[in-house]
Amino acid sequence: MKRIFFTLTMIATVATGFAQSNKVISANNYLKNGDLAKAKENIDAATVHEKTMNERKTWFYRGKVYLALAATEDEKYQKLDSNAIYKAAEAFEKALELDGRRIGDNDILPQYKITGRQMFAVAIQNYKSQKYSKASKAFENSAAISSKFGKTDTSAIFNAGLTAELAGDTAKAIEQYRESAKLGYKNGGLFVNVAKLEKGQGNIDAALNTLKEGRKLYPENGAILTELINIYLTTGKTDDALAMLNEAIKKDSSNAQLFF
Repeated sequence: MKRIFFTLTMIATVATGFAQSNKVISANNYLKNGDLAKAKENIDAATVHEKTMNERKTWFYRGKVYLALAATEDEKYQKLDSNAIYKAAEAFEKALELDGRRIGDNDILPQYKITGRQMFAVAIQNYKSQKYSKASKAFENSAAISSKFGKTDTSAIFNAGLTAELAGDTAKAIEQYRESAKLGYKNGGLFVNVAKLEKGQGNIDAALNTLKEGRKLYPENGAILTELINIYLTTGKTDDALAMLNEAIKKDSSNAQLFF
């Protein structure tokens, strides 16, 4: 009797394992057929079941399903998960950590790279919808994925700073602006952006140092010079302001604002 019970238990255990493995396969099949709801349902079950949760194949297909959810234009699927692009990235990262015979790095890496591009697209969508905090996060994550492929996406980092500024996150904006400059983003205007943010925090010395740093790199940038003049005037440093003003007039005598 005990032997029969043991045999039945083993059969049930094996059957459960096959059932979960089939959910991974079913998820991929539903994905191929465009049924993203069923694909999500099956892969979600597989990623939390002990029989399949540590398999590379499971996380690879989870990444593909969530990448499809992030990219879809079908509203009924868009509503299934607002964080789909992040879950896709996490899934591919997890897949790369695990061993697997049938799914190789060469299968995962191209999908992960596409995820980075889709992350950038999500950032643009959020920016257009004025969801600036979400846009900043997506730009930052897009740059992080690009870096794993040996690419420094200074544009994404700068945009992470710009959208953070629009979201009112001054600390993050300054951090991302400075990081983009450090990594070679060619835009003298970002030093003006950072200086204005620092000035808004009441840190005038930091703002002046930022503008002076910018002038060394972009000596012909009129916006940097103008902002320096403004700070000197508002802080009572009239002589410094006049010296800068004369220099600005020499550089741009056609700028009527410099004469008032």
